Amino acid sequence: MIKELLLYRRAKFVAVKPEKEVLLNLVTLMRQGKLPVYIDKVFSLSLITEAHAYMEKGRTRGKF
Repeated sequence: MIKELLLYRRAKFVAVKPEKEVLLNLVTLMRQGKLPVYIDKVFSLSLITEAHAYMEKGRTRGKF
C-alpha cells in the first residue's frame, strides 16, 4: 500500500510535533474568525465511492 501511495503524484506525508502555544494561537484565530475553514462538499459514508471519485478530479477547494 505504501508503494502505491508513493507512486501517486499527489500523495504527501507530513509529520509534526504539536506545540501547545501554536495550537492555542490557532484556537484564538479560529474563535476570532480569522482562520477560515472551507468545506467544499459533504458526503455520507455510504457515498464513499462518489467522494473518492470527486477527490480524484482534483478540483476540490478545502475539505470535502
